[in-house]
Amino acid sequence: MTQPLTLIGNEGSPYSRKLRAVLRYRRIAHVWVVGNGPEYVAPPPVPVQVIPVLVWHDATGAMREAAVDSTPLIGRLEREYAQRSLLPPDPVVAFLSALVEDYGDEWCTKFMFHYRWADAAGIDWARRQLMRQIDPAVPAAQLERFAQWFGDRREAFRRRNLVQMFLEILISTALADGSLHGDEERTLQHIATQLNWRPEEFFRLLRMVSGQAQFGDIRAESKKLDAAYELLGVLESVADQELKKSYRRLMNQHHPDK
Repeated sequence: MTQPLTLIGNEGSPYSRKLRAVLRYRRIAHVWVVGNGPEYVAPPPVPVQVIPVLVWHDATGAMREAAVDSTPLIGRLEREYAQRSLLPPDPVVAFLSALVEDYGDEWCTKFMFHYRWADAAGIDWARRQLMRQIDPAVPAAQLERFAQWFGDRREAFRRRNLVQMFLEILISTALADGSLHGDEERTLQHIATQLNWRPEEFFRLLRMVSGQAQFGDIRAESKKLDAAYELLGVLESVADQELKKSYRRLMNQHHPDK
């Protein structure tokens, strides 16, 4: 008998809800576990620490394999389970389906997080609901302290993201003519300092945005590689392990489930 899958996620996570809906619609036996909740057991290692995590079990029920990234997971489930397929048989409709899914994954989460944290009512609900999932039995007074801390942390994170977005727009505007002049760089650095960004943070962001702006216009592979290093904010001499850390750090920074 096939063991039920384990889906580790969080009700506040859009991708957790997406994959949970897939498993329910397709009637694939699974157990829902809140990450770091009372029933949580650490799964086998995954390449990147994001949710949801889908876990396969061996015949004894022990965790055998874990994987992340909702779209490839849906594809794997299509190959392993025949009932109630999600994929349209017509290739044109299948392409449109994939296009809508990709748009939802990459952009609709932005709307969701905006409305979750945009007003007092949304913040009040989210900070309590998200913290309650970790331990449903937590006393009310302790829950309130945790919820206040979490809400303050999210607000600080939101403000920092807005500042970074503002600086990225300014840097991109300055690079519109293909180069960054000395006066422009000094002005940008002054603005960043006034917004409480440390010089090393500003120059790392400057290298990242500059590399991104150059990457699409470069045809020579060697120069493209140089731009990729700039985009990651590292030097070409960086060790492989540190290079991977930089990539994962940036990916996690822009991932809605982190």
